[in-house]
Amino acid sequence: MGMKNIVALSTDLLDVLRNLLVPIFIGEFVHQKGRGEVGSGAETGLVCLRVHPTFKLLHPIESFVSFTSIDGSKHEVWPESGEQVYEGNLLLSGEWMLIDKCHGLGLVNRFNVNEVFKCLIHWGTGTFNLELWSENRPVSKQSPPWISHVYEVIEIP
Repeated sequence: MGMKNIVALSTDLLDVLRNLLVPIFIGEFVHQKGRGEVGSGAETGLVCLRVHPTFKLLHPIESFVSFTSIDGSKHEVWPESGEQVYEGNLLLSGEWMLIDKCHGLGLVNRFNVNEVFKCLIHWGTGTFNLELWSENRPVSKQSPPWISHVYEVIEIP
């Protein structure tokens, strides 16, 4: 099964926090690139789009992720959880929030759940990944893989 992680995005959450005067919105639309290149998955006709943002954390032990799954269950994921994958009924219901309790801020990531097949949460040393993966599927110029998502910084009371 041919698959390539096509998109990588790196964001410094510290810069967002330092420059925050009011909640801000960042919108991104990500689409597949490199069709036909060796290793792109195009040789098999199957492609998986992966949105892979990495965030640096000011207070790693005081940060966690909060979300509700499609099945309605509520989750809090802390750094000691390591890497976690959510799919099927546990797939996030279109929104998750990275919370920094020390600053009272949350970075909300909203996405179209119909475009996402699985979500991955990974904690590193002072870093954090919130990943969105599309399903492996055939690709063409008429229907490229697509994941749309938006970030918003909010105050947590």
